[in-house]
Amino acid sequence: MPFFGGLYDARYSIALLSFTMVLAFRLPSALQGDTLLRHQPMLSAVSYAAVGCLAWLTASGLSSLGHGFAFGGAIAAAGMFSLALTRLARYAAGSSNPALADAAGWLAASQVRGFVIGAAVAFYVLLLRPVVYEMLWLAALYEYIALMVLLLVVLMNVIHMLRLAADAPEAAEPAWTHWAHHRQVLDIKTDPRSELAGALRQRFLDRGDWKPLWVYLLGLLYRSEAPLDAMLTVCRSLRRSAVASPARNILDRSGRRAGRAAALEQSLDIVERALASPAPLLGRVDGDDIRQAAASFIDRGTDPEALAVALMIAHCQRGDALEDAVDRWFSLVDAPDPFPDWLTRPWGRSNARLGAALRRLHLVDNAVASLLGEPAHAEPASPSGAMVRGA
Repeated sequence: MPFFGGLYDARYSIALLSFTMVLAFRLPSALQGDTLLRHQPMLSAVSYAAVGCLAWLTASGLSSLGHGFAFGGAIAAAGMFSLALTRLARYAAGSSNPALADAAGWLAASQVRGFVIGAAVAFYVLLLRPVVYEMLWLAALYEYIALMVLLLVVLMNVIHMLRLAADAPEAAEPAWTHWAHHRQVLDIKTDPRSELAGALRQRFLDRGDWKPLWVYLLGLLYRSEAPLDAMLTVCRSLRRSAVASPARNILDRSGRRAGRAAALEQSLDIVERALASPAPLLGRVDGDDIRQAAASFIDRGTDPEALAVALMIAHCQRGDALEDAVDRWFSLVDAPDPFPDWLTRPWGRSNARLGAALRRLHLVDNAVASLLGEPAHAEPASPSGAMVRGA
């Protein structure tokens, strides 16, 4: 009855101790997240220290039932305090000092180890030490010698760990069980622009279709603001190799491919030099430039390349699409040169020459008027008084 009466008197402290023990051993392990995990050792230390205090208070309340309760409570409290300190040692486990890091890691590796250290010290101080001092005369000397031996063993272990850390390689390779050499896989991918340029070149060499190639090269030169002379030279080279008279198509069929290949090589060389040359940039093409470029075309009907290139660039500078400008004026350069005058009858040669010149002049005037937004000019009359039809 006195035993149960003592337990009844200490019921509140026993209940609080039980609740605190469950909270101390279960709450830190339930934490999640990087922020909470950083505070887990501190929370464990505070919880274990609270358990130690409540263990001592509970044992003190039961001391009336026997001295064993007070003795056991003191040992349990010392063990919990020691366990709380070993939980805080986890903060020193990542220290740059290898000796401190190893000692802190060894203390924090086991909860039983931290509790046993404090409980053993309390058991020695409260029970064994009074007995030893009572039975032995030189107990203080023996105690001092034992403490020195313990410290010497700890010091030797620390020196041994420092030597191992100094002799260890700087970067030890991991012992992988499954590994393989890296094998680089090369995947050949073609450039779509290079494929397009190759297809246009082959189309020009095989069939003499030079319009798609001319659009591609003209766009390249125009976007790079190359000089107008380079565009004119490329156009003239491609046209003279692709556009031929009907007689030449029949008589010189075998040599036309070789001529186109030479013209293509020459044109690409001109384009490359124009793009790499620090020549003056492309200027604004106006009506006077177009009339100056059309002088030879108006007089003799020859050299339509200068007029066609000037008109195409003028339309592009106005904001029209490059393909639309080429489609509009490509007919000027896609036809062979006109027949010589000696094929015309002598008595009508002058009238035909003048009528053709007037038609070409009318074509140039209408082209300039269209660029400037002016109304189209009326078609001129022929020298005989009749209207001359066609352009």
